[in-house]
Amino acid sequence: MWKILTGNRGMTLVEIVVAIAILVILGVSMIPLFGFGLSTTVNSGNRSVAVYSGAKSLESNINGTTDSTTVVTTKTLSIVIGSTTIQVPGKLMTASVTYGNNSTIAKLSTFVAD
Repeated sequence: MWKILTGNRGMTLVEIVVAIAILVILGVSMIPLFGFGLSTTVNSGNRSVAVYSGAKSLESNINGTTDSTTVVTTKTLSIVIGSTTIQVPGKLMTASVTYGNNSTIAKLSTFVAD
């Protein structure tokens, strides 16, 4: 066995070609993973921008400025603690923002007590 490892023979051309072919096959099989990762990252970035835009819209409505992306509804929030029920009148504000190529909707809601 030591004769094989300590011999002066180098690698043959066939061994080198097989090794390169294996590396190429492994490399090519990884290419779709990078494409999927890139598309996921872009979609996540678009969603973050949409959520920020919706939050900005909600904040402007809270401050009194109306916005076309926000729907404001008068609601009463019921809080039950044990046998006691507390009614809190206020407004439910919902902002819907469309993002991405497939028109996905990011929906944010908040309740503002009167």
